[in-house]
Amino acid sequence: MKFLGRIFFIIGAAFWLTLSAGAEEAIKSFDVDIKVDLDGDFHITETITVSVEGNQINRGIFRDLPKYQEVEGENVPVRYDIELVKRNDKKEPYEISTVGNALRVRIGNANVYLPYQDHTYEVSYVVKDQLRRFDEFDEIYWNLTGNYWAFPIESATATISVPPGVRLMGHDIYTGAQGQSSSAARMTRLTNPYKIEATSKFAPREGMTVSLQFEKGVFWDTPNSTKRYLWWLRNGALALFSLTFAGISAFYLRAWNKVGRDPAKQPVFPHYEPPEGYSPAAASYIYYRGVRGHRALTATLMGLTTKNWLNIDAAKKKTVITPLDRKLSKKTKLAQSSEARLNLNPEEDYLFNRLFPSSRKSAITLQRQVNSHFNSSYTAFKSRLRAAYGLDYYKVNIGYIILGILLSITAIAIVISQISRMTSGWIWAMIGGLILFNVIFMFLMPAPTRKGQKIRAELQGFRLFMKTAEKQKLDAVDIHGDRPPPMTVERYEQLLPYAIALNVEEPWSRYFEKVMPVEAKEYQPHWGGSSRNYNSISSLTDSMVSNISSGVSSAAPQSSGSSGSGGGGFSGGGGGGGGGGGW
Repeated sequence: MKFLGRIFFIIGAAFWLTLSAGAEEAIKSFDVDIKVDLDGDFHITETITVSVEGNQINRGIFRDLPKYQEVEGENVPVRYDIELVKRNDKKEPYEISTVGNALRVRIGNANVYLPYQDHTYEVSYVVKDQLRRFDEFDEIYWNLTGNYWAFPIESATATISVPPGVRLMGHDIYTGAQGQSSSAARMTRLTNPYKIEATSKFAPREGMTVSLQFEKGVFWDTPNSTKRYLWWLRNGALALFSLTFAGISAFYLRAWNKVGRDPAKQPVFPHYEPPEGYSPAAASYIYYRGVRGHRALTATLMGLTTKNWLNIDAAKKKTVITPLDRKLSKKTKLAQSSEARLNLNPEEDYLFNRLFPSSRKSAITLQRQVNSHFNSSYTAFKSRLRAAYGLDYYKVNIGYIILGILLSITAIAIVISQISRMTSGWIWAMIGGLILFNVIFMFLMPAPTRKGQKIRAELQGFRLFMKTAEKQKLDAVDIHGDRPPPMTVERYEQLLPYAIALNVEEPWSRYFEKVMPVEAKEYQPHWGGSSRNYNSISSLTDSMVSNISSGVSSAAPQSSGSSGSGGGGFSGGGGGGGGGGGW
């Protein structure tokens, strides 16, 4: 007998475990009671009975309510006033939080686990101004259960009460998953209060939505506060952005008129000499209003070579810069004393001392690897140019530009925050227009000073002479009248660094070849290096500049609301909705 008792006990326990394992948590019934006021406010009580098996539901359930709904084509925030939460007819603690686009009401006590049985929850809340108003009818379009529950819903019913005198014109019911238009439900009472019940169970993430259409004349019109809010949603961002755009425009125009307007342009006449006191590097920086490629550096190196301070052997893959005074005899070195240094302009003297300090005796080689000493010297050289020929000659007015950009970013942030409430076409047109506006003024705001405008006009005239001398067939021997000084080898070499600085070395060299063909043919510059096999001086200088520029680059670090009526609705449409789960 004891043996049989054990057998029955084991079988019973196994049977009980099997039943427990097969138990499924579900919403046994979901009943919604909605009372609609004349002003369109909804008073809602949801009565939800769930079976608790300790799977997803341990301490309680949560109800997710949508934070936004579409009203007349606009996404309008929904205001919920939670009035009461109960479990099994007793008040239950709850917490409210935001999860994505949902307001989550989490019901239960973190320290209390629910017994495994059915529990009935009541959630009462008020939703302001949810009646939909159209020209021909007023409508209650409401997602009764929500379409995002984690559990199946075995039974769903709803009761909707409206004020006396409201006449029903038509109704539609939609069931199924989000977006479906099935109708597994029916109206069981067609008079006030209206009753609805589902005719089948709902799987997880399925629900029921109702559309009731009423004759106009009883419900109050849309409140003025709602009308103003909807107007603001449609037009507020545009109005605010337009005012901001006008303000930014006024700011830029005033700033441009104050500091960005260029001084009167000086007339440009051919000048046969560079402005007095300005080196080739200075000429390049002022003319291009900044460092243009490697021209200022290349021009300075060329100046040092023509003055016999450097030898440059420039090939396509390697450039070697050697200080000549370290290779000469004692007698020659004495000749290149401090008196000889007076022949160097400030930029040449600075660059030479940076490249070849007294502690350095070796040549500098530029090839396909980083040369930190050369790069640091070049960086310091550019910094010197900015300090000497920057603000005194050309003002970027960066402070005004930054302030304008910050104001524009603020305006764009306002627009982007309203993207979900505005048509995308004019949003991007506005943003694009403001960005273009900033780009235009980034070019307009920088302006030369009067001093900078004067020197640049002289440089333009000097560059014009070197560029067009060959085409104008200027006679280098005739120095009478308004004619350039006679061309000599010394003059060619003296102005060659300026030609490189201003990007006219090729026409300047052709001019030399044209007016002094014999001297040009016999010309053997020591700066040609390995490029001595040349057809003309112009091709030699062009190759030299190109190779030096390539060497400098190779030595640098490399970067690496619609209606639900007439069948136009769907399950999950309208106001309300959301879903829930257990915790």
